[in-house]
Amino acid sequence: MPSDWYGGVTLIDYDSKKTSLRFTIGTLTGVSLADEAQEAYNRMDGLISALKAVTDANVASAFLRMEDPGDWADEGLPSDADVSDEAVISVHTNDSLREAEVDQLRIPGPKRALWVNSNPSNGLNKTNSDLQAYVALFEEDFMFSDGEHVNTDEGTEGIAGGYWRSVKKAIRKTS
Repeated sequence: MPSDWYGGVTLIDYDSKKTSLRFTIGTLTGVSLADEAQEAYNRMDGLISALKAVTDANVASAFLRMEDPGDWADEGLPSDADVSDEAVISVHTNDSLREAEVDQLRIPGPKRALWVNSNPSNGLNKTNSDLQAYVALFEEDFMFSDGEHVNTDEGTEGIAGGYWRSVKKAIRKTS
């Protein structure tokens, strides 16, 4: 019986700030629920490995909706990651109705190597192999909320562009 699968990852930075990413794996069809769970686990495990290659933040926790995915968390706190800062990656999708359709992937606490000359103001390094490996997971294994996947035949392995942004929340003073 086919089942829909979802996963998520919580990242932590040097200051113990956390952020979460949620992923839609989609419908998996296996001989048994155990087969589906193993496939979902394998996909999340690959995603977490690829995510670790593109972020300086540590994985605090991860989950699959139907099964316990095990422990993907790193131990301790990273020395130089701030999950309030993120890379926003624009990727081409396989939307049949809109040829130029793009969607976005967020990478909290991105590694400096994702930027040209390790500087976000120089733009995204679309040829970074770790970034390309991460984006490639959204070609088949993961999808966007509307059911689309990354089209790696467009752009640079599916990457249209990207930018750095800070999503730091203002501290509210109370009297």
